Amino acid sequence: MALGQRTRQTTAPRLLPPAFLLRQWGIFAFLAGIVGARFPAQGFFALAIILCGVLWQAWQRAQRKLAFATLPLLMFMLFGAGAAYTFVRTPQEPPLPQWVQEHFDQWGRNPFSAPKLHLTGRVEQVIPRPEGKVQLILTQLAPVESIEPAEPVQSLQKARSAATSPPAPHEEPYTGLVQWTGQAPTPLPLEGQYVQAPMTLSPIRGFANPHSWNPEGYWFDQNVWLRATSSAKAIVQVTGQPNTTSRLRQQLVQQTLGLLPRAPLAAPEGTVGTLNGKFTPTEDIPPLLPGATLLPALLFGDRSFIAPEHTERINQSTLAHSLALSGLHLGYALLLGFCAVRAIAHVAPRIYLWLPRPVLSLLLGLPVALLYLWLGGAPLSLLRAFCMFVGLGALFLLRRPACLYDGLLLALAGIALWNPLALFASSLQLSALSIAAIALYLPLGQAVANRLFPQQGLRKNHDSGLQSVGKWAFYLLFTTCTIQLVMAPVLIATFGSAGVWLPLNLIWLPLLGTLIMPLAFAGLAATALGLSGVATFCLHLASLPCTWLLALLERMDNAGVLWAPLLPRPHWLFIAGWWALCASLPFLLFAWVLRPRATIVHAPQPGAQQERTRAGKYAPPRLVLLAAAGFTLCLAGVLLPLSQRPTGVQFTLLDVGHAQAALIEWHLPQASGRALIDGGIRFSTGFDQGKQIVAPVLTYAALPRLDAVINTHADADHLGGLVYLLQHFQVGRFLKTDDAPNSYLQVHYDAALRYSGLSPVEVSKGNFIPLAPGLGLEVLWPEGTTTTPSSKNGRNDRSLALRLVWEGTGLVLLCGDLSTQELDTIASTNPVRAQALVLPHHGAGSALAPALYAAASPRFALVSARHVPSGQFAHRTISDVLQEMHIPLYATAKTGAIGLHFTAPTTAPVVTTTRQEHTTPANTFRNALFN
Repeated sequence: MALGQRTRQTTAPRLLPPAFLLRQWGIFAFLAGIVGARFPAQGFFALAIILCGVLWQAWQRAQRKLAFATLPLLMFMLFGAGAAYTFVRTPQEPPLPQWVQEHFDQWGRNPFSAPKLHLTGRVEQVIPRPEGKVQLILTQLAPVESIEPAEPVQSLQKARSAATSPPAPHEEPYTGLVQWTGQAPTPLPLEGQYVQAPMTLSPIRGFANPHSWNPEGYWFDQNVWLRATSSAKAIVQVTGQPNTTSRLRQQLVQQTLGLLPRAPLAAPEGTVGTLNGKFTPTEDIPPLLPGATLLPALLFGDRSFIAPEHTERINQSTLAHSLALSGLHLGYALLLGFCAVRAIAHVAPRIYLWLPRPVLSLLLGLPVALLYLWLGGAPLSLLRAFCMFVGLGALFLLRRPACLYDGLLLALAGIALWNPLALFASSLQLSALSIAAIALYLPLGQAVANRLFPQQGLRKNHDSGLQSVGKWAFYLLFTTCTIQLVMAPVLIATFGSAGVWLPLNLIWLPLLGTLIMPLAFAGLAATALGLSGVATFCLHLASLPCTWLLALLERMDNAGVLWAPLLPRPHWLFIAGWWALCASLPFLLFAWVLRPRATIVHAPQPGAQQERTRAGKYAPPRLVLLAAAGFTLCLAGVLLPLSQRPTGVQFTLLDVGHAQAALIEWHLPQASGRALIDGGIRFSTGFDQGKQIVAPVLTYAALPRLDAVINTHADADHLGGLVYLLQHFQVGRFLKTDDAPNSYLQVHYDAALRYSGLSPVEVSKGNFIPLAPGLGLEVLWPEGTTTTPSSKNGRNDRSLALRLVWEGTGLVLLCGDLSTQELDTIASTNPVRAQALVLPHHGAGSALAPALYAAASPRFALVSARHVPSGQFAHRTISDVLQEMHIPLYATAKTGAIGLHFTAPTTAPVVTTTRQEHTTPANTFRNALFN
């Protein structure tokens, strides 16, 4: 630069990542400690990121002595405090009373005939379920005398007045919580009342499979250790008086439900029952209109009224988040408080001399928010929104600067102190992620909006009507897309798919925010004030857009365009890398694309002509480093699961209870692939093991693809789960026996075949199903399509008997649900030797076959069975025979999914199990959501 030359640079606006305060880093460390108590690898990984962030920020602020002397120690202490607090707050299983142990012993004498006890328990929580069912969380469970039939009641008031005091138990009550699921009693029990019914008790046991959700851990965290079941015809009596808050809430809910639009169909006169599982005080019980079923979900968080097909369509359309009670719903509740402030100020304007309007709005909004928190049942997503409102309101009253990050961290810290185990709930995780995404990408959205809709006129923030609408639509679409972007790997890991119909949010969310929610809350307020006419008008009007939405989704579904593709479920390292990329993306986009270049003005001498140059666009190195680290983690999350796949043949008997699903995987030099034998059960109530158990296992770090699917026979516990898999997986071949499913399953089965375009291939004895060079399945039974079943078992005796063979050596023998006579025939007419035997018919006594056991001479016997308290998972006679023949028995009910890894045809397999018991050698599948 020449002597005397002057330079002036005009700085361009910058968008930089937030600099967290020390207390915020401390909250991060405490939360990481809670995660580390359950998942050490993920917890220490988060702690390492926190330490890097704290040290970098302290170094930038020239606080180097503090950074290296104090901050790491402080973060470690907070991390340890979070882990210790989680261990302390984790519930411990209470001891079983004597009567419970005797009940389990009685069940053990006959595992296939569950005994019943007449029990009573106090209702702690009521969870409505679809199709007229209800789930109760009971405490103080104890046996009582047998129950006498009660006279039906004709109204809610009579039901409450007829409630008597609970019977005195004659045994020591169980101190833990018990989950009871059954048909909703009439009247519906409330918190504080007592329920009496004949029940069968069993320990809580879930479906323990590799890389999948652990349902038993979910219940253990809530101190629920036992499950109680009752038959559909069981007499259930409700006694005692409910809690005052529960009674008031139920009255308001029932009054609101009574004003919702219903179909013009009435039940027969004089009948009393339930409407979608809810007790109704009227004698005529017409069902709710489809659109009206969404309003209880929007107001009270009750989705039990929504039909299963509508629920599935809403999930596929990416609109399910709008039904969860969260900040949007709390915002409309707070709006009522703000309206009250304006009304008070209109009558007495001098009130602003005592309290400013923002302060008064916060003070009046707090009781309204508390009221709606109580009315909505305080789900975690709504509790998070309430805690954010309280935290941000407190910072505002203290005149401290605050942003969304402050409110979110304060809310998570408060919830963690109340219950650290709540952080493992997917509802809270998704709710917190959505707020974090909004806070992260909102500045970028503002910059893009200013580019798309430049300011018109001289007034600041003065936009035309068209510009305002355009900005509003842009912010709505931008926010929806960014939330889905940040949450995508978690949604895929949790639900297996991510919808593609994000534009539907542009139609639904404006209707929800400007029409449905205001009308619904107005109807709710009018109901509480006794203005039934106004409430009916508002609720009927609010249900119309809901009806339009469901009709639109039904048309899209019938046209075949409403779909949510299954995607590979990611490793937790991929999720961490994805979040790092998402954290750096808005700032890099602004720096490289949106940020205007700085202007540098050179003036050699005063008064001379100025020279202008343009400075290049610049991104801070830490952002580039963060993006590179995110990309590296994503790559590691993809490659690590692939590197862990062992060479050879893997046979896995999945834990699907009293059903069957077996996975065969091969990674050989010549070929790699997978085949599935059976897929679990599909219940008419909507619980589909193929969708909720088998598919998550198959899609962990793998595409939804199967080289072959084999169905041993058409019973619901073998074929039911395959319906979903045939529809959503790319299947090479579908092989089956010659029988047909029942009428209910036949409809879904035929639809799945039409959708997939598969043509089933029937196989019988003598056929060979090739899987890879040297690897395949020998079909040992049935003996042809003309064979007549030799017993009354029907399709069970037409089950496929299969032997997995590798280079001529039998690895595993599966015999479906065949009975003793067919098994003896197989043993005498076929080569059946195998290293492992899957017990036929889930270990039932009708499948006892000592001749088959001797001919197969297996190293192990496996059984897919439900859990029974006695631990007798196979019939006692079968267990005794296997013990005499020195054949160890592995049961999925005890060990979870059982894996057999064959490195060579003649070597003994390595046995791995999901649970850490009964394992040889001591290596287990990792059972975590993100692993």
